[in-house]
Amino acid sequence: MVTVAKGFVPVTLAITYLVPVGVGGHVKRQIAVYLTALGDRPEDIVIGAFDGATLQRLGQDLSGIAQQLFLHQQRHLTYPVLHYFHSVEPATSAPLRLVVLDEALTLIEAGIPDHVERPGRQLSTMRAALDAYLDIVGSAYITAAPDPPPPPGLASLREADIPTVDDAIYVKSIDDLRDRRRVLAGIVAHDGWAWSAVTKDSASE
Repeated sequence: MVTVAKGFVPVTLAITYLVPVGVGGHVKRQIAVYLTALGDRPEDIVIGAFDGATLQRLGQDLSGIAQQLFLHQQRHLTYPVLHYFHSVEPATSAPLRLVVLDEALTLIEAGIPDHVERPGRQLSTMRAALDAYLDIVGSAYITAAPDPPPPPGLASLREADIPTVDDAIYVKSIDDLRDRRRVLAGIVAHDGWAWSAVTKDSASE
């Protein structure tokens, strides 16, 4: 009986650990797929959220994503091995898709004038979730890039008849996020991608 118990306890402990890790890996992939459906590029996410006058379409999507991301962060802290779950496909890479989303929020906040209505509470909640995610992975695993990557452009938004701020104002706002975007570039590189996976631009290779 002692021998059986000695064998049973490690197996039980292993299962107790591996099942939540497997669930966490599945949720991580699920977040990526959901974000991919919103758009391949930051500009695509913003264009998809615009209804001709406001950006309110994005509100419901952000609420669901933020909740999943907060839960994922807790699993990440409990099971750090989740950080090493990588995907070979851009559409299922959670770190990559979260960077694309962060750039989309930057595009909204820095590139679109305040008179364009947006889901304010959902945006701030999503920013808080992304801030927490960057704190977790940035402090423990990621080396920030020496320089920030090229910012998402305003040209696609203007072609879609979305109001934008002047270029000089946009550049200044982007420069204020220099350190944050260096961390984003580090996350993308750490996960094995070039910045062109964010922009879908071969010139970013």
